Amino acid sequence: MPSTGGRAHLSQSLLRCYEELRMNSELAKKLYERFPELYRQKDLPMSQTCMCWGFCCGDGWFDIINDLCAEITARVAAGEMPQVVATQVKSKTGYLRFHFKNRSANPQALALVSAAQLRSDNTCEECGCFSLGVGVCQCQRPARD
Repeated sequence: MPSTGGRAHLSQSLLRCYEELRMNSELAKKLYERFPELYRQKDLPMSQTCMCWGFCCGDGWFDIINDLCAEITARVAAGEMPQVVATQVKSKTGYLRFHFKNRSANPQALALVSAAQLRSDNTCEECGCFSLGVGVCQCQRPARD
């Protein structure tokens, strides 16, 4: 757990991320290794970024995040948009949230993130299968709140 000076200072959403809703470490490691420029803030303290908490979402969204990062990386490499640096990746109200630095200066990245958010709406956060909406998937595993 990142150093916080005590749990009393943590917001409820950060506590939930750390204690409940985190992508497993092997999947997170794959994303960090594949996209080091995107996740270069992962080792910074929480006073500077929320990436220190890792991916605050279920394993079922790994493919969505991986595909988003691959597309961002390809477009940056082609010179089509500026570098993206993730500051927080989480689930909020059942949807993927992918925050990054200088959002307003990068409409191309915003469009890619919006598409990934829409995709998360139809993907079970727990297992990755098709979902009929927040909390309901074909395998009928209940999603975490």
